[in-house]
Amino acid sequence: MTMKYCTNCGSPLDDNAAVCDKCGKPLNNVDAPQQAAPTTPAEKVSAFGIIAFILSIIGFMTGFLRIGVAFDVVAIILAIIVLIKSKRKPTKKGLPIAGISVAAVSLIFMAIIYGGISINNWNKVKNVEEQIDNIGQVTINSKDFITAAEEGYNKLSDEQKEKVDNYDVLTTARANYNEIQRADMLEKARLTNVATLPDEVDNNFNVVQQEYNGKIVAFGSYVIDINDNNIDCTFTWGANVNYIFASQGIYGYKEAADAHAYFVDSNVLYNLNKGDNILIMGRLEVLGQYNYVINDAYLLTQDEYDLIQNKTNAEIASGSE
Repeated sequence: MTMKYCTNCGSPLDDNAAVCDKCGKPLNNVDAPQQAAPTTPAEKVSAFGIIAFILSIIGFMTGFLRIGVAFDVVAIILAIIVLIKSKRKPTKKGLPIAGISVAAVSLIFMAIIYGGISINNWNKVKNVEEQIDNIGQVTINSKDFITAAEEGYNKLSDEQKEKVDNYDVLTTARANYNEIQRADMLEKARLTNVATLPDEVDNNFNVVQQEYNGKIVAFGSYVIDINDNNIDCTFTWGANVNYIFASQGIYGYKEAADAHAYFVDSNVLYNLNKGDNILIMGRLEVLGQYNYVINDAYLLTQDEYDLIQNKTNAEIASGSE
């Protein structure tokens, strides 16, 4: 039991005493000896808290390099560890809280910046894909759609180009359009030539007929004997120039046609000038067994005649000597 003392004179007191027996002071205000209040341990600064704050600053400053994200994430993790441990051990919370705040702000900024860039890139890719889809069925009128899609695709970065899912549709469309355009150009050229060809053919045919008639007088004769099952074609250019067109066992329509094809394909056509060739085909057409169109004859012999004209003239000159 704890002994009580008079607060006025310090004399010992009985437990039940109401006044001090020595000095007579009432004992209502007598206080028991005070116990010392427990001492609160001082809060310490955590090393992890310091590191977390430093990493958050580094992350904020290097966010534009994207590596800042890693620094910020590590800073937040360390700061959370410090705050959890502070519940068991007195630790200053200022630095870890500051580290979390700075890292969070840094991550938000980077999300806004790079998120905006990603959305913009995605929109560009989708715009190109839509342009490609707009091409549709390729026709001669698809040029503008294909060109627009190609220009949009070429403006993308290499990374963006890899994300265009329907690029093969664009390449196929370009190839198909090139074929259609080529066919259209050829058809227009053909129609233009056909429009002017008949008069040119007639004029040239009359000229070569006259040339041929002159050759008949100067160099010999051209004889076609027609029997029921026999075509015997003999062509004589004169005493010094003898060419036989069809005297090698040619019998019937098929053989005559094959013979002419042989002369054309084997470059023996140089033995005949343009007029001779047209006239021979005209004779076969008369037989009703070789359907030969004058326009086609002209087209067939035009280039060959231009190439062999000099050679033919040289042979004719040689035969007349």
